[in-house]
Amino acid sequence: MDKNIEQLISSYIEGEISKKDRIIIEDYIKNNPEFSSKIDNIKNIISLLNNTPIMSTSDNFLSKLDAKINNSSYWFTTNLKTTFGFSFMLVIVALFIFNNDNNNELKNKNSNLENKYDVAVEQDTLSTSKFNIKAVDYNE
Repeated sequence: MDKNIEQLISSYIEGEISKKDRIIIEDYIKNNPEFSSKIDNIKNIISLLNNTPIMSTSDNFLSKLDAKINNSSYWFTTNLKTTFGFSFMLVIVALFIFNNDNNNELKNKNSNLENKYDVAVEQDTLSTSKFNIKAVDYNE
């Protein structure tokens, strides 16, 4: 029954409800102070909304807005913060790319050096399965 009454609140407040349903809701309001408080709160909200003044814009609002949108350019702005931020981002991306290229060159040089020299690797006889110790003999 509570769900049906909840659905009828709006119709009750608007006065668009049958006599039978009105009697049921009014009895429910009398017996339930929380529901009565809920009805009063909803009535107050509706009253506040109905008494809120309607805001209007100036006659040339849309034409001014359209002019501002058409005149502004996102990428080439004279705003110093935007220009600085965009430039900073480009510098960071460029450094990342060039640094990555330099790292690849160093890796290639190191791999060439490793292939050029034979390195003897021996395993320590005291090593355990957890700690493999490798020794390099550079005297050979």
